[in-house]
Amino acid sequence: PALYRAIRSRPLVFVMARITKFVAPIQVSSAQVFQDTIYVFDLEGWAQFAPLQSSFHDVWVRRGSGTLGETLRYTSTDYFDSFPFLHLASDSLAEIGQRYHEFRRRIMLTRQEGLTNTYNRFHDQREKSADIAGLRALHVELDQAVASAYGWTDMDLGHGFHVIKQGERYTLNEHARRKVLNRLLALNLQRYQEEHGRQGGDSGASGMRKSRGPKPKPPTSDPVLFL
Repeated sequence: PALYRAIRSRPLVFVMARITKFVAPIQVSSAQVFQDTIYVFDLEGWAQFAPLQSSFHDVWVRRGSGTLGETLRYTSTDYFDSFPFLHLASDSLAEIGQRYHEFRRRIMLTRQEGLTNTYNRFHDQREKSADIAGLRALHVELDQAVASAYGWTDMDLGHGFHVIKQGERYTLNEHARRKVLNRLLALNLQRYQEEHGRQGGDSGASGMRKSRGPKPKPPTSDPVLFL
């Protein structure tokens, strides 16, 4: 009931499957009954969609997600509530987020394919079609916009075809992925300390646990996820 009360004034919402091969939210009509196999994101707009779709969020999820073969088990407490979203009303993020989603939507409609087949092409370096090449270029642009919004313009993201645990992907290179993860963990810890008035982490915790900290309730300015 809380979900439908929250989205009753929104004609469109973002959703993503709980078990998914690719971290790829998509906008759909809110005038439907949602199965419990998906998450529904109550995002304020495209500026919040952009980091959720970016390689930064993909790195955050793949750092420890449970897997079923090639698929990921996306859990809200581990990968959404703890993700350090940007507290910015960024026009540049909103513009690239909407443009990326619309371009991807047109590809799916033209090819009559869903998200999984679209991203199978996206991550296959044998795929040379102009539309998929265009989507890759937009993904690079989106990642660069997210990096800029975080203030991380010193990073070389190294986009290309790289092998990760789930196989070959068009993504950041390994050095960039590690640097992004370290900075997100540090930002997560900073947010936690600001929300809880703490000056340091738990010295008895492991490095990963210390960086992540307990999972705080998202502040009211953060996007909200409903199960």
